[in-house]
Amino acid sequence: MTKTLLIGQAPGPNTDPARPLYPFPASSAGGRLCKFMGISVDEYLETFDRVNLLQEFPGKEGKEDKFPPRLAKVAAAAILPLLEGRTVVFLGRNVANSFGYSALGFLSWDYHPGLRMQLACVPHSSGRSHWYNSPENVQKSIDFWQDHIRGRKTSGLRLLRTERMMPSTSP
Repeated sequence: MTKTLLIGQAPGPNTDPARPLYPFPASSAGGRLCKFMGISVDEYLETFDRVNLLQEFPGKEGKEDKFPPRLAKVAAAAILPLLEGRTVVFLGRNVANSFGYSALGFLSWDYHPGLRMQLACVPHSSGRSHWYNSPENVQKSIDFWQDHIRGRKTSGLRLLRTERMMPSTSP
């Protein structure tokens, strides 16, 4: 059985680009995601494949991290054919939008029939997102991930229209 693929934005400024979404340090996106899944580090590493859309930290813009949408869309277009038949989770709206999946809601599963792909989007776990500041949202995240890990991810799948979901490669 193929592992679920987690796709993050880019390596953080203090993380190893060769180890995307690695759960150390605990304050990294991977560390926080592991916490929001409610699982051990070993289970996290055994259960998920992990990649970043961008291979380098794009820098800062004021206090916020930069996210170069044009570069991300080009990277997503190159990765998309490799996702056929996979179960994929986009970490954050920027990643989902880069792949052309702007209609995805948080913490729900959809199905893309053309690529035979199950996909979901979760709020980004870098620490910049305020979504996880709410205890109710943290519990929703844990419930979502526990349902997925236990194999109930296909309940409530929505069928996505193919033409709506194909990303634009124009700048």
